[in-house]
Amino acid sequence: MQICMDLRHSKRVFGLSALTGYLVVVGLLLLFRAPLEVILGVSVLLAISTFRLIRGWPPRPPQPRFGRKGTRQAGVIIPLVIVALSVLLAYDWRGNPSGFLPNAGGLILSAVALGFIVFVASWSASRPSRACPECGGRIPPSGRIAKCPYCGHALS
Repeated sequence: MQICMDLRHSKRVFGLSALTGYLVVVGLLLLFRAPLEVILGVSVLLAISTFRLIRGWPPRPPQPRFGRKGTRQAGVIIPLVIVALSVLLAYDWRGNPSGFLPNAGGLILSAVALGFIVFVASWSASRPSRACPECGGRIPPSGRIAKCPYCGHALS
């Protein structure tokens, strides 16, 4: 059984899923009445990262920069730092009495969503993958693929 991957189709699916995630995050920010500056900042950051990912799709790194263990550790530490920073930013340090800002819930929830995205991305990056011996392109581990989707080289 041969699975034929159309890379243009996968790029479209990836773009649509990224757009859906972007709309969900912005919708949650609007639902929790986050300030306009936070919504615009999150929108710009998500748009930049999404376009950067789509432009480089499909990924073809020759070798991973980090090992599996290093990627997993970073995937746990970075989301925790993001959430901790959002809690620190949501607290009104100069208020009388000190307490959380009115929009703290939306800010912390958006940081949790961003941390979850980083965690899932690092988890998927730490999974082992095969590489084409001809061009070095990454081949997904799921399914049986007879030809490389990048160069058409027959795989064993």
